[in-house]
Amino acid sequence: MKKPSYIILLINMILVFSLLSLGLKAFAQSTKGDVSALSWNQDGVRLAIGFESGLIEVVNTQTGETVFTNSALQRVASLDWSPLYLDYLAVGGNTGSLAGTVIVINTLSNQIQYSLESGESLSSTAWSPDGTKIAATSNIVGTPITSRNEVRVWDAGTGELLTNSLFSIGPITSIAWSPTSQQIAGSTTDHVTLIWDVATGAVIHTLTGHTDVVMSVAWSSDGRQLATTGSVLDNTVRIWNADTSENISSFPSRFGIVRWSAVGNLLAIGESGSLRLLDAGTGEEFGSIQLNAVSRAFAYSPYGGRLALAGSAPSTHTMENAVQTLANGAVQIVVPVPSPERLQAIADACNAPAAVGQSLTASLQADLLSSFIAQVEALPENTIPPACAADLIAVAEALQSR
Repeated sequence: MKKPSYIILLINMILVFSLLSLGLKAFAQSTKGDVSALSWNQDGVRLAIGFESGLIEVVNTQTGETVFTNSALQRVASLDWSPLYLDYLAVGGNTGSLAGTVIVINTLSNQIQYSLESGESLSSTAWSPDGTKIAATSNIVGTPITSRNEVRVWDAGTGELLTNSLFSIGPITSIAWSPTSQQIAGSTTDHVTLIWDVATGAVIHTLTGHTDVVMSVAWSSDGRQLATTGSVLDNTVRIWNADTSENISSFPSRFGIVRWSAVGNLLAIGESGSLRLLDAGTGEEFGSIQLNAVSRAFAYSPYGGRLALAGSAPSTHTMENAVQTLANGAVQIVVPVPSPERLQAIADACNAPAAVGQSLTASLQADLLSSFIAQVEALPENTIPPACAADLIAVAEALQSR
């Protein structure tokens, strides 16, 4: 007997609100508890790890050393480093006395710079790419009259709440800034994704096409496209034209959380039991990594050469890539889809000097990447961003180890 549609809707809404309150719990077991959030610093070295217990750690990925710890929250729902104040980390809480609060921590002094009140249910926190603003979801669930769902935006320098809030009828599941820092996209339980103008608070585009709750949204690095993922009754990842709101394409996906690499068209989608890598243009799958549960705790490095993820085991991935283990095995770092083309794209993205590009071409032709790695390591300071150098070396080493 077919279930009435309202019962299906009720079951689905209960599931979604459970996931919002739990932050899509990632069961990455370690002696420190389960990992719930990950974020790369713009230096490409420091990785922030948030745990279900409320513990926050920052690990130096080059040495494996823990360089910062804090237990200010009862549970870490989200993490995001400032791209401007490189020692500042925005942390969203979702349970206890700081539920619905974003705290900004100076990881150098271990001091809380300020706290930002968001609302009852905080599922996503994001620093604008230019570093001047912080945004977070604020879902206050109640009756149709008392509920209030919005994205709140603060001045990152002062902590002042800006006047133009970004409103949604239904709860907002995730948010993403445009590369220009002028727009925010938010996925919602109303089956749509909204794009707001941050300066005015106006909705400038409504992306329609998903047939269930939209669980996640990610912006391409050039700002021209968006990727969104649908919930259990939709099971698709969709690619959109950000300027026209046209649905360009859609591919099968199982209840996924999506991240878009900073270089190229590589999508990472955390699904029930696995993390898949897809080409955003064609939908081609490059490989997968087995996970213990649905996970949102995965993040690309600044130039997309590495992928940190929770809840995986090195022996179960189907991709040929280097693996590094951190935080007592709770976090893995892999090199997704290493290829000469990807290596070249990263070099181009960080405006490497012509000599680096020539060395890369010669090394690839001679099948001798060790000389290229040595040259990158020997570059004078500030020749290229440290994060780019780290990704170039990681991808080259992964190619070399094949």
